[in-house]
Amino acid sequence: MKLKIFLLLFSVVLIASTACSGFVDRRKELKNCDFAIKNVRIENLGLTSLTLKLTVDIYNPNRIDVILDKLDVDIWINDNYVGKSVNEQKREIKIGTSENVELVFHIDYAGAYKTYKDIKKGEKPHYRFKGTVYFSTIFGDIGFPVDKETKSSGDTIPNSNK
Repeated sequence: MKLKIFLLLFSVVLIASTACSGFVDRRKELKNCDFAIKNVRIENLGLTSLTLKLTVDIYNPNRIDVILDKLDVDIWINDNYVGKSVNEQKREIKIGTSENVELVFHIDYAGAYKTYKDIKKGEKPHYRFKGTVYFSTIFGDIGFPVDKETKSSGDTIPNSNK
């Protein structure tokens, strides 16, 4: 009888650990995904700052689907710190596919001016995202670091409103 209870408990623990492993793996594999800026738009112009909306294309080259529960990142454009953004929209990125994630940044004009001058000189913009990717559990959010660099597909300010 004790052996049957032990085997039952062992089976439950084994199944739960396997399920949890897949749960975590599907989120951790986000670090292997490719990030590319697809679009940059000015959303709002204020007296002292502007709001930028970046559309980031996340491509999943992994052998498993990837889950993104929450993304909290700082962004640099041409090595100039731009700002911080949080996206809490949960997404599943299937194997070999891309998903667009929108990130909104509020930037003061002083910080934006240096980046604008660099881009105006003809430098192709490059972006760096550094922050934390979170996955949700019954015990709360668990995060792991992400640090990605990418270049814009455009030669100047991509798709900005003029």
